[in-house]
Amino acid sequence: NDISLYTRIAFGEKRVSSENYDLILGNPKEHPVIQLQLQKGIPGFLGGDLDFWSARAKVSQSVKTKYMGTFSYKVMGGICSENMPLSLTFNAPASYRKFTVASPNSFETMRMNEFYNTRFLFVFLRHSFDKMIFGSGKFAPVPVLMTNVGFGDFQGIEYIQSPEIKIMNEPYLESGLFFDNLLNMGFYSLGIGVVYRYGYHHLPKLEDNFAYKISFSTAL
Repeated sequence: NDISLYTRIAFGEKRVSSENYDLILGNPKEHPVIQLQLQKGIPGFLGGDLDFWSARAKVSQSVKTKYMGTFSYKVMGGICSENMPLSLTFNAPASYRKFTVASPNSFETMRMNEFYNTRFLFVFLRHSFDKMIFGSGKFAPVPVLMTNVGFGDFQGIEYIQSPEIKIMNEPYLESGLFFDNLLNMGFYSLGIGVVYRYGYHHLPKLEDNFAYKISFSTAL
């Protein structure tokens, strides 16, 4: 068993809470949101037999500009001890399906459990042009550009008793284009997009590098 410590720092954030839900309304002052998590496995504690540690951090922010739209980023990093069991090492947040709902702040073209890391750095970048190009009429698509980058490493491979695993020791790259707000239903809207995987981890079959997405946005 293990002990975990988690903290979240979000200056100026607004939220609505009740007994049944806790809804975050956003950060009007556009400060970064910082999240930190530490984990320590303690042999003999509540029957646990693993001695390990891990640490991870996240920083995210959305910056709305007057003439260029909204730029958003999320940076995630982590490190863990070399003797960490494979099931407890870091998986990249992957969400690949050939055609499915978009999952921001994840690798849209990466397969589930495709990579394992004991050290990682993930960067998710997104720029929405908001109403800058098509205005705010009844049909007002919102172009969105996105790029995701991943770096990883695996220390302590000698502890792993399993078939060969894939490691993100070369940059993982994907970029995409979305058109949000194609169908505006008032409270929510739908759009479409395509994401392409390229660089060192480009797959042999061209079509396997594409993921087609439906984007979902709410009016909150």
